[in-house]
Parts: sequence; structure tokens; C-alpha cells
Amino acid sequence: MADLTFSSFAQGPLGEAIEAVDGGGSLPPPVFSPSVTLLGPGPEQNPVQGPDLRLLGPGDVAGLVPGSVVRREPAPGASDVEPNYLACVELVPAELPWILTPARANAGRLRPWLVLVVLDLDGSELHDGAPLPFVDARIDQLPDLGDSWGWAHVQSSAGAGDLPGGARAAAARLARLVCPRRLDSGVTYRALLVPAFETARRAGLGEPVAPDTPHTPAWDVRSGGSVKLPVYDSWTFGTGPSGDFEELVARLAPMDRNALAVSSVRRVDVRAPWPGDTAISPDPQVIGVQGALCPSPLPPPVDPPASAEVMDAVATRLRAHLDAAGRRIAGEDLPPGAPHTLAPPSYGGRHVLVDTLADGPPWLDQLNADPQRRIAAGLGAGYVRANQEDLMAKAWEQVGAIREANRLSNMVELTTGVAERLHERHVVPLTAGETVAFAAPAAARARLTGTTTLDLELRMSRLPDGAASTAFSRRVRPAGKLARATGLSGSGVLARALSGDVAVPARQSVVPPSPVVFAQADPALAATALTRQLMAVSALAQVATVNAADGGAALKERLDTLGGGVAQLALAGRPGEIREAIAPQLTEVSAVMTSLLGDLARGDTFAGLSRDGIALQPDDVGRRVTERFTPGDSHWQRLASQTSIPPHFTRTASGRVMRCPDFPVPTALALLASDPEWFLPGLGALPNNTVALLFQNSAFIESYLVGINHELMRELLWREYPTDMRGTPFLRFWPRPDASPDIAPLHTWTDQAPLGDRLLGDEALAILLVRGDVVRRYPAMLVTAVPSGRPDEAGRHRPDPAAEVFQPLFVITIDAQTKAYAFHIADEELQRPATREQPGWFFVMSENGYRIRFGFDEIGTQEPALISWDKAVWPLPGDGPDGGGAGAKVPLRRGFAFAGTRFDPPVPGTPTQAAWNRDAADIARVTLQKPFRVAIQADVLFDTGGAP
Repeated sequence: MADLTFSSFAQGPLGEAIEAVDGGGSLPPPVFSPSVTLLGPGPEQNPVQGPDLRLLGPGDVAGLVPGSVVRREPAPGASDVEPNYLACVELVPAELPWILTPARANAGRLRPWLVLVVLDLDGSELHDGAPLPFVDARIDQLPDLGDSWGWAHVQSSAGAGDLPGGARAAAARLARLVCPRRLDSGVTYRALLVPAFETARRAGLGEPVAPDTPHTPAWDVRSGGSVKLPVYDSWTFGTGPSGDFEELVARLAPMDRNALAVSSVRRVDVRAPWPGDTAISPDPQVIGVQGALCPSPLPPPVDPPASAEVMDAVATRLRAHLDAAGRRIAGEDLPPGAPHTLAPPSYGGRHVLVDTLADGPPWLDQLNADPQRRIAAGLGAGYVRANQEDLMAKAWEQVGAIREANRLSNMVELTTGVAERLHERHVVPLTAGETVAFAAPAAARARLTGTTTLDLELRMSRLPDGAASTAFSRRVRPAGKLARATGLSGSGVLARALSGDVAVPARQSVVPPSPVVFAQADPALAATALTRQLMAVSALAQVATVNAADGGAALKERLDTLGGGVAQLALAGRPGEIREAIAPQLTEVSAVMTSLLGDLARGDTFAGLSRDGIALQPDDVGRRVTERFTPGDSHWQRLASQTSIPPHFTRTASGRVMRCPDFPVPTALALLASDPEWFLPGLGALPNNTVALLFQNSAFIESYLVGINHELMRELLWREYPTDMRGTPFLRFWPRPDASPDIAPLHTWTDQAPLGDRLLGDEALAILLVRGDVVRRYPAMLVTAVPSGRPDEAGRHRPDPAAEVFQPLFVITIDAQTKAYAFHIADEELQRPATREQPGWFFVMSENGYRIRFGFDEIGTQEPALISWDKAVWPLPGDGPDGGGAGAKVPLRRGFAFAGTRFDPPVPGTPTQAAWNRDAADIARVTLQKPFRVAIQADVLFDTGGAP
């Protein structure tokens, strides 16, 4: 965070050289006499005095350069400004307000040559003039220019960074002019930047100014009447009722939870489920229906409550009407007395492809046969009906790209069908050996398991390299010369070789006698005989895991000869440790190699050097290869890599991709806009300046999403939009920043999970509802959740400054004075009282200090003790325009805060404390309004009589 420093003025070297000192009142034209001192070779010094030079003064100004004003406070056009704050304007460069002042500072005080004034909008019309517009200002609304030194200062920030409250430092150094006028509530004002000297006033009005004219103040507050002032800059704003953030946030109190539980339930009489239906009971049968937000999972009892018999009768009547259409479709005869009217919608039935509630998953009956859930689904359907034209327009905008996707899907559907028939006719009948030969070209890419390919399994088997290649298949093809000459089938030989029934000899090599045996030995022989087996021993474990039907016993038997626990390592799936295990056996390997090389040196042939490896089950290998090359969804996967098809699109039985329009909008905002009293029943009757803790009603939200998706699918069908009525265009309810869905697509709701357990994610949402004047005036208020720290000596808990601060997941503006802040915190944690061993939670509401502001607090009902400058207050209206100056009350003159009088500091004698009536920097420190915050203990919000 940037550190702020206030200075009383900024004046360059020329200004500091001006002869006149600012003592208030009239000032002569600014002049200075330059002088230099000449130093000779000796000790003598020769001062040379230059002529008097006149500097530019206020009378030489015709206007401000555009961009000189960098910020206006209050913002132009603001209509609800706190009247206890002061208007101000920020200027660059920082020397601007004093650059033309015709004097140098006097004891740290220097009057600016222009000031900010605030006039009532009525009677302060701007008139065209040359070179500047002007205003006829009443002098009784203008500040005392003799006090202007205290209301202009320089602000510097020590490097880039955040200012107090979170604002960014807009400039490293700037000047600020403050108008000390006390504002009234409900008044529209005009703020104006005007000259403070008579010469500047006349120059701005286009009147001639002689160079030697003294610089007197532009007005005298003792004269009365009005004065014509040129205007360098102006804007308007209006004040609202009294009350700043500190005052308004202190008004918040926890809402009565018992009253909230009653008001958040809507009473519904269920005697007749729909208009015109015969009443089930002559007496009212009332149920309580909660909205999307609720203070507790179960609604409170209502009076008179609906009996269990009546609720069963309602559910039975609903099922009969809803299932009537499905039974007719199925060709069933309706029972006597069954309804023959148009049935109400069965929400979600089409998505799971059922026509009667009994045939669907449990949630379907829970939604359609329970009036509470049908109401929520009906609200979603009602939103679609009310906005069908806009929704369809957006749906048609998305359908263009599906034409190309459908064309490609038709081609893929045809290709897949042909490939499956060819596979069944030509691949499935092949023997194991023929299947391996058929797959040889793709052996390196054909993954038979998660860790092995066909090529790896063949290389680790007893089959010699190349025996499963395409070239070998051509040599031993059934109609080839070799097959006719030997009468053997190549595929049969391959199958027997895989299982180890055939000892396939390795290639014979003859090495003539030679003293250099290593140069003439066949490299392939050595690799086949020993070296390659050692290099590939890591892969044996993976292949054997798949192929050893006896649990790996065969592999263990073969690896036992290596010693050092290699068999156990291979069977345990730790091939990386095998090389370490075989290292001690290298001596024996060397002896074997020596023997082999001796045979080579004698020129011996050895046809019996057979390949060692794993015996595979030919039928199992053939089956897995056949399954791997089944066409299946491979063509659809390739299509998916070429087209962008959202995951909630569905396929018909024929495989065609059905476009479902995508509406990635949070439907909570739709419900809030169309039916706010169902978002939170009783919302309009909630008391002002209260805080409540609410939770999401999962069953209501799920039902609402089913209804809105169901009705849109019906509308798409009616408008002849290509659809199978199984899409889920709306997946979101809450406005999460990451736009994550709240439910899975409805066509996947085929399991037994009940309604209320289908929201995605495991996060618990706690909704802090804040309703009050502080939200209306400070919509950018910051709300966070913070764990509590250890209690102090008095046993009081406060937010832990070292703990993690939880920001809200999202914020919903319900109306002008109500906002909902959602946090990912379980309600059990929030209800837990803070103890010394276990922290609780606080909700912290902070003023968003993105603007630096100046002013004083309202006095309220009781004058506070002036324990710090933050407690300084405006005097009471009854104190008069010249009151204050005692206790915590700021001194006033003519309704303006007055810097040039006594106002005792909170702690007299403190050297570092700001002092009133000393300089402008101290006045800025005193009037600076620091951001305020208040913390509310979370567990108090579950009580009925808590307080912040």
C-alpha cells in the first residue's frame, strides 16, 4: 500500500525567491532580484546584484490547460452524496495552485491563487463570457479567502501501490483544493473552480489589468451582495439524507430469525390442484412452500396444515392425470373414471425417456407429484413462456453450425455401419494366428491394455522377431508356394509358436576361425541369445500380468535362474528395480558369454539356441486383438476432434447429434427478475437495516431448472427447431464467476438419487442477506468472512488479522437496498460459537475506500469524546453558523469549517500529532476520512436477539 504524505504547498525556486511574504490581504506584483557572487584567486568576494525581475501573476491567466483537473469529488452528477463530506478537486502539476501566488510562504502557510467554491444550484447559472464563462455568486455562499491557506495541500505517494481502502494511486504527486462549506441534506449544488485574487478575476472576465496592479482578494466576506466570478471548471452534484458509511452500517441489526422463518414461506391451499378441479376437502388444506433461499431446510408449520391423507390424495390425483397420456401412448385401456382431459406437463419425463412416473427414476415422481416441487418447476416453465420470443431468437442464432455437424455425422454413421459389417464378416471369423498377422501393421499402435501394446506382447513372447510381420504373412499365405510345398498353415504355426508348442530355431550362424571373434560374431545372434533378453526384462512383468493365467507362476519359474529376487520384482510390477537385482549375476553372465564366444571361435554352428520368452494364450490374444479393432465409436471420436459439440448435446438412436441451444446464464437472475417473491418469499416485507443468514433450497433450485429446460424443449418442438427434447440449455442457477454448471444434463438423471441431492459439487453455500440504507448508498461495500481470533482479556472475540479472508463466491443485487453475498462455508461452522479453543466466524463489512475523501462525522444523538481526530464532528444546527471549536465540534464561521482558529487537539503536547490552525498539511490529516468497517459475529445471526 502506498504511504500518503501531505504538504502545505508546493512552490518552485522562483516562487521562493519572491520578495513579498504572504501575510494575508493585498500583495504587490511578484518581483525578485537575482544576484551572483564572483570569487577571485584570493579571499576576496565580489557580489553582483542583478535588476529586479517581474514574474507572471494571477492577472496573467486566461484559463487552465485541459487535463489539469484529474478528479472531482463528489463525482459529477452524483445525487446521493453524504452531506458531512467536503467537496474537493485534484490538480496536476502539484505546484499549480501556488505557481502564480505573488508571495512566498509565511510560517508554512501560503494562499493559492485559485480556490474551490460550492454554490446552491438555484441562482448559480453559468453565463457565456470571454475568455471564460462566469457566474454571479452570492458572497454569503463563498469561503473566507483569508482562510484559504488551510484548504489547499499537496498529496504525495511513496511509490506505486494501493491507497488506504484499496484505491490505486492515480498520480505520485498532486494538489488538492477543498471547499470547507458544510453541505445540507437534499440540496443540489454547483462546484466551481474560481480565482482567489482580483487581478485574476478581472483577467478571466476579459477586463484589462495593469502590470503594477496590487493583488487583492477577489471578494470580501464582510461586504455582502454578489460578485461576478470567471469559472475555470465546474460540475454539479446533489446531497441525500444524512448518514455516512460509519453511521449507516452501525444501524444494521440481525433479523429476527423466528419472524424470518414465517415470512419466508408462502401459504398454498392444495384442496384443488388446478382450476376447475373438484376440491378434495371442504376445509382449507395449506402447505408452506419455500423459495430458492430459505433460513432453514424445513419450512415452519402452517395453520391450518394439510393432513397426510389430503397430501396422498393430491399426489394420487396428480399421478392419474400425468400418466393418462403415457398409458394411451402405450395402448393401455384407461381405468373407469380416468380423466379424459388434456394432461398437465410431466416435467422431465421426456429427458429420461419415460411416459409415466412409475417408469422413471425416483426424482421424477418427487417433482411431479409433490405440489411444492411442481410449483418450482412451473415457475421455470412460466419464465420460458413469458420470454419465448427472445429465447427462440437466441436459439436460432446458434443452429447454423449444426448443419455441417449433421452432414458429417451422417457420413460417420454410414462409415461406421459399413465398417462394422466388414469387421463382422472378415475379421471376427479369423483364427488367432490370422488375427495377429492381420493386425501386424498396426501392432505398435494397438494398445491391448492400459500398459501394453500388441507389438510389446509379441516381442516378449516366444515368437521370433518378424514372425508376426506383414512380410512373413505374405510368405506363408495359404495360397503361397511355401504353404503348398509344406502343407502347413502359417496362421497355425503362429498360434502354436505363441503358446510355446513349437520350438522355433534361431537363425544359424557359422563363424570361421579367427583370432578376432568379436568382429565376426553375428550381432543379431548375441542380441537374440542374451543381451536383448536382459534389456527387455522390465517389460516381462507387464506382459505376464495380462497373459499368465496361473497368477504369474510361469514367469516366476523362468526368472528364478536370474536370482536376486528378480521374479518377485517383476511380479510386483516394479521393473525399474530389476536391473539393480541382476547386477550381481553379471559374473555368471560373463562366463556364459565366454563359453558362447569359444564355440564361435571354433566355427561351431548352434541351431538349438532357442528364444526364451512368455508363453501366451493364442485364443486370448486373438480375442483381445479382435475387440481392439472393433470399429465402435472410433469414427465418432474422430468427428468430435473435427467439430465442436458441447457435452450437453445429445444423440438420437440413429446417432445424429441433436443441437441443443446453449444458454450459459444464471437462472437465479431470471427468477429474481420474474418472480422475486419466489426467490425469497416475503422479500418486500423484510425490515430495513437488517442482516440475515440464508441457505440455498436445493430441491427448489433443481425443480426450477427442470421446469425451465422442459418448457424450452417443448417450445423448440413447437417452433420446428431440430430437437429430440432431451437437451439441457440451462445448466446454471447461481452466477458463479467461473460459470460452472449447477446440475448435470437432465438426460443423465437416471440413477436413484432423490430430488435435492443433484446439485453439482460438495460446497455448502451460506448466503448473507444485507438489507439497508448502507447498501443503497454504498453499493460497492466490501463484505468478507473472517475466522475469529483468541479472545482478549475481557473474553471478547475479534476477527483474526492473520487468518485467511474469505471473499464471497458471488454477489446478487436483489434490489436497490438489498444484496446477497454467497460464501463457501458450512452452516455448522457458522453456527458454532467462538471459544478459546475453537474459533468462530465474523462477517466483516468494509467501506470501499477507492476514493480519498475529507470531512467530519455527524454528531448523532450524543457528542463523542475527542479521543482522536477521527472523532471530530460537525456542530449541531442549533449551534449556529459560527459554532463549534469546543469538545469534538469543529469550529465554524458563516457555515464554513474555519482553519484559522483554535481547536484543541485530542492529546495536547504530542509532537507528532496533527494540529488545527497550524498549516494545510495538518488540516488534511485531520479531515481525511479513513475507510470504516464493522464485524458481525456469525453465530449471532442464528439467534433472535443478537447484535453486531
